[in-house]
Amino acid sequence: MADIVEIIQPSGKLDIDKLTLLNNEIVDFLTRGVKLILLDFQDVTQIQVDCVEYLKEIVFKVQTHNGKFYCCSLNEQVQNVLETAHAKKFFHLLHNRQEFEEKILSAR
Repeated sequence: MADIVEIIQPSGKLDIDKLTLLNNEIVDFLTRGVKLILLDFQDVTQIQVDCVEYLKEIVFKVQTHNGKFYCCSLNEQVQNVLETAHAKKFFHLLHNRQEFEEKILSAR
């Protein structure tokens, strides 16, 4: 059976309010059997440092449902926040959506 894939592409400033909505969306995906989730940061202008822990909780939630959570297209500000929070190791980071399709989807 093929994995069900969902791609989320938020925009603007990623804050606690947007992450709460994102979390609700991901919970819905998981209840529908989604196993691969890509969070595409292409249109995200910045993320607040206090959001990193919440984002890590989302990743762990996906993992407890035997899913995989990937992030791509991180701009410099987002990368710096993840580095400052020592959080890069918690995320499967990819350069862009094309890399996700080539390395993850085509490998399935």
